[in-house]
Formats: sequence, structure tokens, C-alpha cells
Amino acid sequence: MKSQLFYEFNPKAVEVSQYFMFLKKLERETYNPERIRSQNPVIDVYFNQDIERTLKSAGFLLLYNLIEGTIRSSIQYIFDHISSKSVSFDDLRRDLKLIVLKNLRNKSPDKLIQSINQISLDIIAETFDANDIFSGNVDARKIKTLAKNYGFSSQSIPMTRDGADLLDIKRQRNDLAHGIKSFNEIGKEIPSEELFRIKNRVIIYLKYLIINIESYLENQDYLDKSSEKSSR
Repeated sequence: MKSQLFYEFNPKAVEVSQYFMFLKKLERETYNPERIRSQNPVIDVYFNQDIERTLKSAGFLLLYNLIEGTIRSSIQYIFDHISSKSVSFDDLRRDLKLIVLKNLRNKSPDKLIQSINQISLDIIAETFDANDIFSGNVDARKIKTLAKNYGFSSQSIPMTRDGADLLDIKRQRNDLAHGIKSFNEIGKEIPSEELFRIKNRVIIYLKYLIINIESYLENQDYLDKSSEKSSR
């Protein structure tokens, strides 16, 4: 994978992985405070289970941020690609046309008329706003709906469990964001090893999604293939 989309995703995924590696090491050190003090003779570092649980809960926030950020960037990438290829609205697949028209409803006509010169070309980019896609509700079901509407595949490999972890991550993130549960409560409910496995599955799931989108763009599956047949 060599697209800009992958190059943006990779360092973010590494950042999340490093956090979980730190968390894993921290859990081992938590039960050996003498080792910590011997390695840090000047600073008396204090660890306990409450801190460990809080940090585990924060892992859900990092994972959700990676998921939503990746999907948001992916949809933006699709629109940027289509615009860079000067694709006309008339040539888009039907579901994509519906998305553009729905986006149009949220735009001010006064602002649009200042930025649109060729409506069949400019309407695609000018009506898109990545901020309108999500609102703290990204899970595998949402991704599959987006994939169906845009025309790219949401399939992955079996070990990712078809993105099933995303629903739990979303719920945990929302419980934290809205104060429904404390960091301690959520961190107490899941072992670090399981959280680590969830992180691995999510990153692989997102990587396969990026591969699918790259293939979608390379094959120009955003186009209405029936219009190509009728023009021959």
C-alpha cells in the first residue's frame, strides 16, 4: 500500500500500538514496585490498579479516535480523488449521486454559487464536508453502510471478526465521553491482554479497509459502469 491514505494511517496506528505496548509493560511493573524504584532512584513512582484501569480505559479512546479518523480520512480521500480526476456528476454511480445531492441540501446556495463554475464537476467537491459524516457513532455496521453506498468492499480476513470489536469500542468511548461510566469501571471490566488483542484486530481491519478503498479507486468503481456500456 503506497497511497497517501496509508501513509497517513500508518504513523497513527504505530502511535496507538506504542501506547498499548507501554500499557502492557506498565501492568507487569505495577506488581513489582521495588524494581521500578531501583530503576528510578531519584523519582519515587507510584503505581496502583486504579491508575492501570484508567490507562486501559483511555486505550478505548485512542482506538475510537483511530477508527473514526481513518474512516473520515478515507471518505475525504475518495472525494479528493474523484475531484482530481475531474469526474462529472453525470458519470457517478447512482448511490454516489444520491450522496452528493444529500450533501447539497446542507449547503448555502449563496456560498455555492461563488465557488461553482462548472456545476457537473464542482458540485462533487464543493458539497462534501467530512464533519457531516460522523458524530461519535462509527462501528462496523456504519462502515458497511458507507461501503455499500460508495461502492467499495468492507470485507476483511476472518481474524478481524468482521469488525465486531468496533461496536464495543464505540460503546465504551461513548460511556466515557458522556460520563455514564468512570475510567476505573471500564478498565476493571477488561484484561489488558484482551485489550491488546482487540487493538491488533482493529488495526488489521482498518488496513484491509484501506486496501479495499485503494482497489475501488484504482478500478474506478465510483463510476456508473452502465453509462459506459451505453456510450459504446
